Amino acid sequence: MEKIVFLGDSITAGFENLKQFPNVINMGVGGDKTIEVIGRLNSVTLEKPDKLFLMVGINDFTTNKGKWGDHLRIPFYQSYELVLDILKLSLPKTKFIVMAILPVNVSDIVLESEVDQFNEELDQINNKIKVLAEQRKMEYINFANSFKDKNNRLKDEFTIDGTHLTEAGYELFLNEILKYLDWTLKKVRMKILTFYCFLLVL
Repeated sequence: MEKIVFLGDSITAGFENLKQFPNVINMGVGGDKTIEVIGRLNSVTLEKPDKLFLMVGINDFTTNKGKWGDHLRIPFYQSYELVLDILKLSLPKTKFIVMAILPVNVSDIVLESEVDQFNEELDQINNKIKVLAEQRKMEYINFANSFKDKNNRLKDEFTIDGTHLTEAGYELFLNEILKYLDWTLKKVRMKILTFYCFLLVL
């Protein structure tokens, strides 16, 4: 059975649906930016996963917008590249799936007057992340559009606070990545096979 690691911030940390898969290790930490992820990559590489999903960047973005983190500013593309390079160098046999940053909606830190501009910028950042991932022959998936309303914002039904996901949001997240969880597909096929065998016995 494949060992799969999910690495990221609070979006990943709150992905409770992953607990149903015994081969998945959730290494999301709330509040993490790329610089914190870099600091704990040794704990990731020790796991030697067969497959690693990465989603990080929204906290870098809001920090650089001055929304939190005091006066901290992060050279995001450089730090993101460093995350990818360390992972690639340290885990040469691992398959990497790099995921786009999800959109945001109005919240305690994102104002109505700036949310649309923020989401446009996040789209641009995701385009750059795609390039960085593909340069390193890592798979890139962008399902952000599935989470967007007609105004390019994170749909109300998918968020509890404009950034973090609801149960419905995580259900959509799971559906978007299900095909990458080989163990899950095998489990589904086994259930179908068992069902047909049962019908044959009848």
